[in-house]
Amino acid sequence: MYNAPRTKTFIIATLILCAAGLMASCGKSPATTDNAATELLSQAETSCDNGQPEQALLLIDSLNKAFPKQVQILRKAMYLRTQATAQLIVARTAENDSLKAQAQAIVDKLSGGFKTIGGKDLVESYRVCKSDGDLSGTDLQARIDESGDVYLATSHSGASTGYTRISISNGAESVTSDAAENYRFADTEMVTFRGEKCDSLCLFVADNEAKTLKATFLGHSKSSVTMNLKQKQCIARTIRYAHAAKTLKHCQGVAIYLQKQQEINADQMKRTRITGYR
Repeated sequence: MYNAPRTKTFIIATLILCAAGLMASCGKSPATTDNAATELLSQAETSCDNGQPEQALLLIDSLNKAFPKQVQILRKAMYLRTQATAQLIVARTAENDSLKAQAQAIVDKLSGGFKTIGGKDLVESYRVCKSDGDLSGTDLQARIDESGDVYLATSHSGASTGYTRISISNGAESVTSDAAENYRFADTEMVTFRGEKCDSLCLFVADNEAKTLKATFLGHSKSSVTMNLKQKQCIARTIRYAHAAKTLKHCQGVAIYLQKQQEINADQMKRTRITGYR
């Protein structure tokens, strides 16, 4: 794996090198300017040889800005850029492959535990744990919509709370949702939570699945219930599965992008190669 330092010291040093080059090109002899450009190219070569492609690319950028008239040196830098880019693509491909494998393992493990709920009475279908049925009584149910996003369907029966938010606590920590619209049917209130706050609620459940969790419905009054094992397990599995599925899809897209970049860079490498240089 390459090492890509991004420290403030390094950035400052790069800027100093760039400034020094500019002064050399403006106020020094051609020979001095050539030496300074050659030195900066040499530093970029060393970074590339040491498996530091990002540092090499930064140095090449500085070289291009500081010495725009050093055509022969810039030609070498152009080819060196393709070598550094090739290293960077290899490293990012390895990282992406590792992440994709991890996501694939989670998807393979959990996908069989979900079912799809659909029908003409629904605006859109959704996926839910096979052990989950319809919302009933006071309940929390994580679902995955057709876009792959998780939302939390909740219901509260009994005396009206007018709840628009929900909080989940392990006794020491808690997470609270954003407000959402409350619908009441007979003696049951229902609210659906979406977005980042919904993900935070579900991730909190996943991280505290083994603990006793209390869900509090917050409105003009509040009501609390202890979440049962099925609720905790299904919410935890749903958020893990959905996140893994999205990560897998993203990684598949990144793999295609990196393959295309590799092809473009290989072509650029052929066109910029200089006989006898590297």
